[in-house]
Parts: sequence; C-alpha cells; structure tokens
Amino acid sequence: FDWLFSGAIKDQTLYDHSKYNSLDPFSDDLIALMEELKFGPVVFVGHSMSGMIGCSASIKRPDLFTNLVLIAASPR
Repeated sequence: FDWLFSGAIKDQTLYDHSKYNSLDPFSDDLIALMEELKFGPVVFVGHSMSGMIGCSASIKRPDLFTNLVLIAASPR
C-alpha cells in the first residue's frame, strides 16, 4: 500500500496536514489496514519513516507483530 503522503496517491486531498502531525495517526492507519485485511501477527518490514510507524503500531498492538525489520528507520 502507499501512504497518503506518497506521490503514488492521485487524490492529494486525502492527506490532512492537521491530522498527520505525528506518527500516531499513521500507526492507527496501519493497524486499521491490518485489521481490515485480517493480517497478523506479521513480520513487519519498514524503511525510513515507515519503520518508525511500524514501531509505533507494534507498541499499540503487539499482538499484530512477531518481528520488526527496520531499514534505515528515522530516529526522529
């Protein structure tokens, strides 16, 4: 899937700057997607900001994750 801020998303109005001002809304979106698709527990692979989103989501819902593979995850 593509995050709402990615260039692959055609409808740029879907990204709300006031909502997505931290990692929490992104991790909530990831959790909602995983629940909708009935994924879990999974090995999550995330690069850069996606790695940190996976970390945040795994803290909120550890039951959905077995391992995290973080590639150049942002320390911020």
